[in-house]
Amino acid sequence: MQISRLLKLVHCDPSIQEPLAAVPRNLFIHLLESALRAKGHYDETYYLNSNPDVQDAVRRGEITSGSDHYFITGYFEGRTPFKIIIDEKYYLKQNSDVADAMRRGIVRSAQEHFDVIGFKEARLPYPDFSLF
Repeated sequence: MQISRLLKLVHCDPSIQEPLAAVPRNLFIHLLESALRAKGHYDETYYLNSNPDVQDAVRRGEITSGSDHYFITGYFEGRTPFKIIIDEKYYLKQNSDVADAMRRGIVRSAQEHFDVIGFKEARLPYPDFSLF
């Protein structure tokens, strides 16, 4: 996309001291998808095995691949693109509620918590984690 076309789509509010830009939703999604693809953190086998609904949709030809699903919608649904191994000591220190749940036998492990709900809750698996 040409920079001049991109700038026409972005609206900046000059009245705000620290400038903010309003970007159309489709452009935002395209830019985010491009950033995620450029980073390359994705495992097709893991993603399809972890998301049987996506795997079935690929088999039926409704979507072309797991990666297309992840980069276009799966990211926004809070799905993990690859197996993320947590630093348990760090995770429990940062998430005392998880440590408490483990002590009470509600959660078997910090990794299990992260895999089931922690990622969707935007909990960090280790310091400085980022998909970008």
